[in-house]
Amino acid sequence: MKESSAQDALVTDIDALRLSYVLEVITMMGKTVASDENIKLTAWLKAKRKEKGHTMRSLAQVIGTPHSFIGKIEHQERRLDVVEFVRYCTALEIDPKEGLNIIMSS
Repeated sequence: MKESSAQDALVTDIDALRLSYVLEVITMMGKTVASDENIKLTAWLKAKRKEKGHTMRSLAQVIGTPHSFIGKIEHQERRLDVVEFVRYCTALEIDPKEGLNIIMSS
Protein backbone atom coordinates (compact mmCIF):
# COMPACT_ATOMS: atom_id res chain seq x y z
CA MET A 1 0.00 0.00 0.00
CA LYS A 2 2.78 2.43 0.85
CA GLU A 3 4.33 1.89 -2.57
CA SER A 4 1.04 2.80 -4.28
CA SER A 5 0.71 6.01 -2.25
CA ALA A 6 4.27 7.00 -3.13
CA GLN A 7 3.61 6.35 -6.82
CA ASP A 8 0.38 8.37 -6.67
CA ALA A 9 2.26 11.26 -5.06
CA LEU A 10 4.96 11.07 -7.73
CA VAL A 11 2.36 11.12 -10.51
CA THR A 12 0.68 14.14 -8.89
CA ASP A 13 4.03 15.93 -8.64
CA ILE A 14 4.84 15.17 -12.28
CA ASP A 15 1.40 16.38 -13.40
CA ALA A 16 1.87 19.59 -11.39
CA LEU A 17 5.27 20.17 -13.00
CA ARG A 18 3.84 19.59 -16.48
CA LEU A 19 1.01 22.02 -15.84
CA SER A 20 3.42 24.59 -14.46
CA TYR A 21 5.65 24.23 -17.52
CA VAL A 22 2.74 24.54 -19.95
CA LEU A 23 1.44 27.64 -18.18
CA GLU A 24 4.93 29.18 -18.25
CA VAL A 25 5.27 28.53 -21.99
CA ILE A 26 1.83 30.00 -22.69
CA THR A 27 2.67 33.07 -20.63
CA MET A 28 5.99 33.53 -22.41
CA MET A 29 4.37 33.09 -25.81
CA GLY A 30 1.75 35.69 -25.07
CA LYS A 31 4.37 38.19 -24.00
CA THR A 32 6.85 37.67 -26.80
CA VAL A 33 4.95 36.73 -29.94
CA ALA A 34 2.11 39.23 -29.86
CA SER A 35 4.02 42.40 -28.99
CA ASP A 36 2.96 45.65 -30.66
CA GLU A 37 6.21 45.72 -32.63
CA ASN A 38 5.79 42.16 -33.89
CA ILE A 39 2.18 42.85 -34.88
CA LYS A 40 3.30 45.87 -36.93
CA LEU A 41 6.20 43.96 -38.48
CA THR A 42 4.13 40.96 -39.51
CA ALA A 43 1.39 43.21 -40.90
CA TRP A 44 4.06 44.94 -42.99
CA LEU A 45 5.47 41.61 -44.19
CA LYS A 46 2.00 40.35 -45.10
CA ALA A 47 1.20 43.57 -47.00
CA LYS A 48 4.51 43.31 -48.88
CA ARG A 49 3.85 39.65 -49.69
CA LYS A 50 0.48 40.53 -51.19
CA GLU A 51 1.91 43.61 -52.95
CA LYS A 52 4.51 41.37 -54.61
CA GLY A 53 1.78 38.96 -55.72
CA HIS A 54 2.82 36.04 -53.54
CA THR A 55 0.55 33.57 -51.83
CA MET A 56 1.77 31.97 -48.63
CA ARG A 57 2.61 28.87 -50.64
CA SER A 58 4.56 30.71 -53.35
CA LEU A 59 6.58 32.68 -50.81
CA ALA A 60 7.29 29.51 -48.84
CA GLN A 61 8.62 27.90 -52.03
CA VAL A 62 10.98 30.83 -52.63
CA ILE A 63 12.24 30.72 -49.03
CA GLY A 64 12.36 26.93 -49.02
CA THR A 65 10.05 26.36 -46.06
CA PRO A 66 6.63 24.77 -45.59
CA HIS A 67 3.75 27.17 -46.22
CA SER A 68 2.71 26.70 -42.59
CA PHE A 69 5.86 28.65 -41.65
CA ILE A 70 4.48 31.73 -43.43
CA GLY A 71 1.06 31.22 -41.86
CA LYS A 72 2.51 30.97 -38.36
CA ILE A 73 4.45 34.19 -38.86
CA GLU A 74 1.46 36.09 -40.24
CA HIS A 75 -0.91 34.78 -37.55
CA GLN A 76 1.38 35.70 -34.64
CA GLU A 77 2.05 32.07 -33.72
CA ARG A 78 5.78 32.30 -34.33
CA ARG A 79 8.48 34.96 -34.46
CA LEU A 80 11.22 35.34 -37.02
CA ASP A 81 14.78 35.44 -35.82
CA VAL A 82 17.09 38.00 -37.45
CA VAL A 83 18.48 35.62 -40.08
CA GLU A 84 14.99 34.38 -41.01
CA PHE A 85 13.76 37.97 -41.23
CA VAL A 86 16.53 38.89 -43.67
CA ARG A 87 15.83 35.76 -45.77
CA TYR A 88 12.10 36.55 -45.73
CA CYS A 89 12.80 40.11 -46.92
CA THR A 90 15.26 38.89 -49.55
CA ALA A 91 12.66 36.48 -50.90
CA LEU A 92 10.20 39.37 -51.17
CA GLU A 93 12.89 41.63 -52.66
CA ILE A 94 12.34 44.25 -49.96
CA ASP A 95 14.78 46.10 -47.73
CA PRO A 96 14.86 44.66 -44.18
CA LYS A 97 15.85 48.12 -42.90
CA GLU A 98 12.37 49.35 -43.83
CA GLY A 99 10.84 46.78 -41.50
CA LEU A 100 13.31 47.61 -38.74
CA ASN A 101 12.41 51.29 -39.08
CA ILE A 102 8.77 50.36 -38.46
CA ILE A 103 9.77 48.66 -35.21
CA MET A 104 12.09 51.46 -34.12
CA SER A 105 9.48 54.16 -34.72
CA SER A 106 6.97 52.36 -32.46
